[in-house]
Amino acid sequence: MLKQPSVWMGWYPTRFRRKGDVWSRLPSALRTARTALGWAIVGGSASVLIVVILGLAFRNSLIPLPTVLIAPALAVTLPFAVVLLVASDRWKKAARDRGLSLEVAMQAMRIAKCARCSRGSSMQASSSWGA
Repeated sequence: MLKQPSVWMGWYPTRFRRKGDVWSRLPSALRTARTALGWAIVGGSASVLIVVILGLAFRNSLIPLPTVLIAPALAVTLPFAVVLLVASDRWKKAARDRGLSLEVAMQAMRIAKCARCSRGSSMQASSSWGA
């Protein structure tokens, strides 16, 4: 029941990981960037939820609606976006230091879910990348 979903690309408790999961062998910069991507999605979803809730709550208010909506949405979204940009930049630099192209580095943000998934790709997670 607690097994890792097949589409899961981020961290998952070791005990419940699928067989062949390569998370622990990925470079730490890539793990950080992928974790930041997941949190950015959570932050973006939270800001949409905040906008909807506040939009409904203040629809008959005397306060202009854009003022009510923009500040909280930015307050939630901006930190997640900054963390994602910093982590992504660090991963690009680490990939460049390892001799990987930008295309392969960005592809790594989306793949390497498990050994059999990444076997045919141009980027394979290996323990020689270091952590």
